[in-house]
Amino acid sequence: MRSARQTVRAAAVIAGTATVVSLVSAMAAPAAPAEPSPSDRGEHSSLHVVPLDADRVQFVQLDEPAREAEVSGLWELMLPVSAFPDPYVVSDRSGQTAQRGLAALAGVPRDSRVTPAECAPAAVSDPVIVRTATAFDGGSSFTLVLSRTDDPLTDLEGQLTDCTFAKAVDGRGTSSSVTDISVELLPPPMVSGDGALAYTRTVSRADSAASSRQLVLATQIGEYRVTAIAAQYEVGEPDATMLHLLFTNAIDRVAGR
Repeated sequence: MRSARQTVRAAAVIAGTATVVSLVSAMAAPAAPAEPSPSDRGEHSSLHVVPLDADRVQFVQLDEPAREAEVSGLWELMLPVSAFPDPYVVSDRSGQTAQRGLAALAGVPRDSRVTPAECAPAAVSDPVIVRTATAFDGGSSFTLVLSRTDDPLTDLEGQLTDCTFAKAVDGRGTSSSVTDISVELLPPPMVSGDGALAYTRTVSRADSAASSRQLVLATQIGEYRVTAIAAQYEVGEPDATMLHLLFTNAIDRVAGR
């Protein structure tokens, strides 16, 4: 039991958000197979029950009831938890919580000052939902973002073209909080959508606490923006093969709505 508690505690640190965990002990008496989770049926739920012996713990950000109705249609289009690799910790966010998480991933957390100022990442259009799968050792993660927006993807491409390098300093202005952000555009992926975009993003903090190498893929399907991000926090490159698989599956799910 001590080992199980330590596993949960370590995973909670990785998730980095207020979460709820529901665990089924692997040492419990045999029982009937668990029902498929709501996410696997295309439904959004604030809680997933996951067997401990499946090497997966589901952490879910609880949305406010008023926001739940606003994003429920998006959650129906999100890839289910089972689509992500094992063993990973899965967390869900929406609205402002999702906005803050994406800004931190881009190296520009709240109250940061970006130089040049025009290179500050634009806030993702709301409504927005985010599902992130993080490795238990914290070495890598996969993030899927679904949002509704009328902004053309070319606006983002134009900003990235002009902002291959930027520097972000948090509100305290201390040297340890300086983050260098570099971007390199790649040939766009061949997908069915209203334009596509691919780029790498390197986020390097002065204290090296949250440095990462990221691969980002994005496309527009009508009013829906689909973005997939693979981040590598240790030596090596993001898993491009898994990211492309998640990205194309997410596109198929949205296009087939």
